[in-house]
Amino acid sequence: MIINITCPNCDFSKKVPSEKIPEGIKLVKCPRCSNTFELPPMGASDTESQQDLNSEITDRERIHRSAISADEGPDFFTVLWQAFKGVLFSPAEFFAEKRREPGIGQSFAFGLLLGSLGAMFDIFWASILGSPVINFILKMFPEFPNLNYLSDNHFSSMDLIFIVFYVLIFMFIASAVLHACLFIIGGAKSGFSGTFKVFAYSNATSIFSLIPFVGGFIGWIWGLVIMVIGLSEIHETSTVRAVFALLIPVFLLIILGIILGFIAFFIFSSQII
Repeated sequence: MIINITCPNCDFSKKVPSEKIPEGIKLVKCPRCSNTFELPPMGASDTESQQDLNSEITDRERIHRSAISADEGPDFFTVLWQAFKGVLFSPAEFFAEKRREPGIGQSFAFGLLLGSLGAMFDIFWASILGSPVINFILKMFPEFPNLNYLSDNHFSSMDLIFIVFYVLIFMFIASAVLHACLFIIGGAKSGFSGTFKVFAYSNATSIFSLIPFVGGFIGWIWGLVIMVIGLSEIHETSTVRAVFALLIPVFLLIILGIILGFIAFFIFSSQII
């Protein structure tokens, strides 16, 4: 056993084998400054060294475990559920945190999944309950899935691919239009990726499409509220600018809906005649 003896007066230090120290010796004299001081208890240095070693091992182990946890991370469904709850129930805190999220990968996957699910149920209820707009779309695009045939197993994988592709394209186009409107009024501070995140995560409200009749309307209204909050947080802009950025495309969509309604009316009228 090696004992490290250090003079408290001049810091002179020397390592001495414990077997060379006579038993019963409690005081030692420093060969440099002749100061007399108390000999440290036998094994104290080793004990301290062992404690330092154990502490170092514990720290390394803690860092290693943290690294493993970071690499593994939460599973996909946990992340999905946390994002779903955050968007619907605490959008301000959620989007303030997502401001620092790199890229659009997570928001893209979330928006595509929830948006596709909502689109499927929209078509499902409209097909069962009847909807002039959906019927018009089905007539204009015969390849678009008609979920009336779901019970007959006619809903193929191609129908699902078409819905996913439609949601994917719509997310990027709608985000681009929204970002352009926000840019015009001087509220776009985080780039296109920020606007895309807001629009994609707002697809969480598509879950309301599970409710027939009023579900789609509730989801649309709550989605607008979430987008206003999200744009304000992501771009760090005022609520007024976020509202105006949304009103411009909504106004254009209303005009487009009116035009499509007139077209559908004339098409059905001509078929009746």
